[in-house]
Amino acid sequence: KIGPGTLVYGFDFYHDEVDSSGYKSDALGGPRVENLPVADDSQYDLFGAYTQYLWKPIERLEIIGGARYTYAKASLGRFAGGENQSQNWDDIVGSLRSIYSMDQGWSIYGGISQAFRAPNLNDLSGNLTTKSTSTALGSVNLDSEKFLTYELGTKHQTDTTSLGFSAYYTQVNDVISNVFTDSTLATSIATNAGDGYIYGFELEGAWRFSPQWTLSGFAAWQEGKTESPTIIGGSVEKKPTPRTLPLSGSVALRWDDDSGKYWIEGRVLAATHEDRISDADQLVDNQRTPTNGTPGYFVTSLRAGWRATENLDLTCGIENLTDEDYRNHGSGQNEPGINGIFGVKVKW
Repeated sequence: KIGPGTLVYGFDFYHDEVDSSGYKSDALGGPRVENLPVADDSQYDLFGAYTQYLWKPIERLEIIGGARYTYAKASLGRFAGGENQSQNWDDIVGSLRSIYSMDQGWSIYGGISQAFRAPNLNDLSGNLTTKSTSTALGSVNLDSEKFLTYELGTKHQTDTTSLGFSAYYTQVNDVISNVFTDSTLATSIATNAGDGYIYGFELEGAWRFSPQWTLSGFAAWQEGKTESPTIIGGSVEKKPTPRTLPLSGSVALRWDDDSGKYWIEGRVLAATHEDRISDADQLVDNQRTPTNGTPGYFVTSLRAGWRATENLDLTCGIENLTDEDYRNHGSGQNEPGINGIFGVKVKW
């Protein structure tokens, strides 16, 4: 505790070592040619130091300020564009948030936060087949991405209900995106060519309408645009942000035994059809995102649990009861059909 508030601080450090190998051959069985997906014999270090200060000027108001320093260093071994290269980036970001508690279980909160992301090994040295058929190359001449997010929301809590709603807007600068090298759209290279924004909302709530029954759910939606050229040296275009979340939501009904040992839950998960994709992305990629967009879906699941002892929980579930063929937008692969999941949790 320092002054009228509370100070928290710390640091973290990550060190990754990467060995990479890969080969390509044509469909006719020609000779294999080395094709490293990322730089071989590489290292990536990430160091961060952070601090956060919490202050309550009055009983109902909390103000939280924070700052973080991040240093990233990539040491690239052998890759398609060269070997033995090193790059580093650093930045200081801050945040300021507050929450005000009102009467009858309501509170409102808001905040503004900065963030940055340093290029990773794939951004710097990648050599992959992407968007179904094109080749995506990394670049060692990249800067970090920068983000600024504004958020505003409200929460309500009682003994039997909870409700939360938030809206946000994120401004993105120098976003790392792949821009095609020519009009054939066969090869793209990572650049800091993109500036854009994303905004959206999230809604969640729960209602325990009897001692044993609880109804809960959530919904979320996003909208975003990115300004970047399709071809290096071409005109800047405003395009939908890739993999934008469609209107998605879930509703669950749960029953808990009076003893607290058993529970059963049924859940419905759904998303609407998503067709916000640029013409160029759709032209070169109709596998990750099907032609005319990703279809919506409606999936049902059933789960149950048993607290066998104070230290042992057993769970099981059947997901996708109707064997729906669906995929999450931008994932590039369909989710499993009807499937069973069993879990064991041991606590001590």
